[in-house]
Amino acid sequence: MDLVAALRAAVIKGKVDLSELDGAYRDPETKEGLTVEFRLNWTRDQKERQRELQRETFEIQQRYVQAGELKGDLGAWKEAMAEADRLSEENWEHWAVWWAEILLMSAHEVKRLAGALPEQHWMWITSEVAKSAAQYEAAALKKAGG
Repeated sequence: MDLVAALRAAVIKGKVDLSELDGAYRDPETKEGLTVEFRLNWTRDQKERQRELQRETFEIQQRYVQAGELKGDLGAWKEAMAEADRLSEENWEHWAVWWAEILLMSAHEVKRLAGALPEQHWMWITSEVAKSAAQYEAAALKKAGG
C-alpha cells in the first residue's frame, strides 16, 4: 500500500452517545446508551465536498425564496416549487453519501438513521460530529505546531 492509500485508510474514530440527547436512546437489554461512531480525521477532499454541498444547499434555499415570489402566477409557482423540491431531494442524496463517509456506514443506513429520528435529533448528532471533528483538528494542529 502506498503512503497516500495508507493515510486515507487511517481512520481516527469518535463516538457520540445518543443517550446524552435523550435518555430513551438506550439498548433495551444492556441499558447502555446507543452510540454512533464517526470519523474524526476528515480529509481535505471530504471538507471540500462538504463546502460544495453547503453551497448547493444554499442555492436550493434561494430557489425556494424565488419560487415564493411567484405566488401570483400559480402555474409558475408550482413549477418552480417542483424543481426546487427535485433539487432538494438530489441534494439530500449527495449529503447522505457524504455523511456515509463520515459516519462509517452506507448511504442507505444514513437515510434510515436520519429517517428514524426527529429532525432536531438528527441535527444534534451532525452538529456533535462536526464539533468533535473540529476539536480533533484543532488539537492536531496545535500538536503539529509544537
